[in-house]
Amino acid sequence: MEAVVFEIIMGIFFDAGMLAMVVHAAQHIGEDTGRVRFTAAVFAIGFFLGMIAKCVVGGSYIALALYALGFVLSYTAVVFTVPEKEHAYEGR
Repeated sequence: MEAVVFEIIMGIFFDAGMLAMVVHAAQHIGEDTGRVRFTAAVFAIGFFLGMIAKCVVGGSYIALALYALGFVLSYTAVVFTVPEKEHAYEGR
């Protein structure tokens, strides 16, 4: 039982860290954020694998929901750090 509680607490803190990364990425749109993009992508993979593990092995639905929230936050951070195209459609 204690392991589930610690996993939920861990998920809350990881999600809080990802929320901070999303805010950071949103504030620096258009800048060189390659390291932030790489870190967010690695976290997204980790959260996704955690979701799969929770589905296969079973366990707490709260932890599964926290992994899903972390994946969504990580994906959002990746999207904010992808550079824009410089108006490729203009001039036609």
